[in-house]
Amino acid sequence: MNRIILIGNGFDLAHGMKTGYGNFVEWLWEDLLTDNFERPSYKDQIVVDKRKMIRFRAFLYDAKLREKGYPRIYDDKKFPISKLLHFVFALDNNNDLDVGYHDTPFVFSEYFEKGTNDLLISITRNYVDKGWSDVEQAYYDKLLEFNNDEESIINLNREFQQIEQALIEYLLTLPKPSKVEGMSDIILAPILGRDIKELYKKDFKDDLTSKIINFMNTPERKIWLEERSSLAQKFRLGGTYEGFKDFKDWFIDYLSKMTSKEVNTDVSDLISELLSPDKTTFLTFNYTDTEELYRFEHQSPISVSFNSSSTIHIHGKLNDPSNPIIFGYGDEYDDEYKKLEKSKIPHVLDNIKSMKYLETNNYRKLESLINAAPYQVYIMGHSCALSDNTLLRTLFEHENCVSIKPYYYQNEKGWDNYGDIIQALSRCFTDKSKLRSVVVNKTFCELLPQNKRSFS
Repeated sequence: MNRIILIGNGFDLAHGMKTGYGNFVEWLWEDLLTDNFERPSYKDQIVVDKRKMIRFRAFLYDAKLREKGYPRIYDDKKFPISKLLHFVFALDNNNDLDVGYHDTPFVFSEYFEKGTNDLLISITRNYVDKGWSDVEQAYYDKLLEFNNDEESIINLNREFQQIEQALIEYLLTLPKPSKVEGMSDIILAPILGRDIKELYKKDFKDDLTSKIINFMNTPERKIWLEERSSLAQKFRLGGTYEGFKDFKDWFIDYLSKMTSKEVNTDVSDLISELLSPDKTTFLTFNYTDTEELYRFEHQSPISVSFNSSSTIHIHGKLNDPSNPIIFGYGDEYDDEYKKLEKSKIPHVLDNIKSMKYLETNNYRKLESLINAAPYQVYIMGHSCALSDNTLLRTLFEHENCVSIKPYYYQNEKGWDNYGDIIQALSRCFTDKSKLRSVVVNKTFCELLPQNKRSFS
């Protein structure tokens, strides 16, 4: 059996990386407000009229703001960019506020919306109002709105590409993370029978039996086993199936009763080895390479050489021209999406992920993997949002998917997002009985380890 580790943005966040869309929005505005416009970058595209940005920065220093009871904000380090954005949008909504630069009333749209990226304004408003922002969902919503307007769609796609370029630049500024305590233990953990759907458990035990026999027939491993006296009493060393039948029966019976805290120290190494996935694949939706911290973990001294690891960057990777970034929307099952497919407007599907998947071999690699053998899916930091629904449904509803184990987040107040993950998962299944069969219940799930240190 294989294991596919589904990695999303929460995995990077767990490593202390500021990769949330909110982090990006704050960085983008701070970068726009502080840059001197000399270096070539996304800013030359997003800020069409540099004079408006300069004028806006000057507005933030204007003394008339303080006369109206507002603080001088932008040069005050105690006033973070998040509060600045709330402040500015509040000004924009106050039609009676007659303040501005050189006695000009402040109207936010006059500073930006006609000379910048409307999609950026939209996602910023969403972040200010709700405390979070989903760029891909915002793009899709506007795409539906402009379905029959070719000029608006062309402009929207241009704006989306500008934000994509800005996001790439932002991610390249982030420091490299270090390992999180406890993450390796989860990634290398054995596959437990309790996590497997009932209909597959017989096959699971048969596969384990085969591994036991192969393991026993190697002379040096017999020596290793003999050194575990309590384990040696459980079987007769004969080198044949019959010679190990007693041990096999005991071993499988033991596994059926086992919980993660009841593993006997004499057999824990053997259990972990024999129940290790044949192949572990990191299926990452991130553009970073944080998973590389865990790809080449130490093999145990009794390794049976059937556990290998690989990575599929399904949405591309930073600084890799052969695997370009995929940024877009991916829910072909949405009723509204059908309208886009029927549209005769050019470029309406330019940023739909299914189209982008055909530009590399990544999707074909995933297909080969899920068709090869039964597999367990770990969910580590992926929200399972609708923007990835097409691919996730392919992964989760496949007949070879026998276990889906979410690792969830819990905040300092005790709230956790296990329920949110399950609700999102439900949208990835047409067959809800399959959902209940393969998803591991919360009793047997664990928290995703977190690095409490924040990067500065």
